[in-house]
Amino acid sequence: MNRRLSETGHLWRDIETFLAANAGVLAFVRLIYAPGDLGENPANVEYNVLAGRRQFRSVIFPN
Repeated sequence: MNRRLSETGHLWRDIETFLAANAGVLAFVRLIYAPGDLGENPANVEYNVLAGRRQFRSVIFPN
């Protein structure tokens, strides 16, 4: 995902580049599994960034 080989890969790397340039910004990733899926691979990956007061962004990437 983070190799810029697709449109979503570009967005993922843009988020990582922003975080690297802005120390102290809160970010977290949440794995989302399909209902009833007991496997090890999430269906989606949610990337969340809290960059300041009322500056919350969330993007859900297909896995």
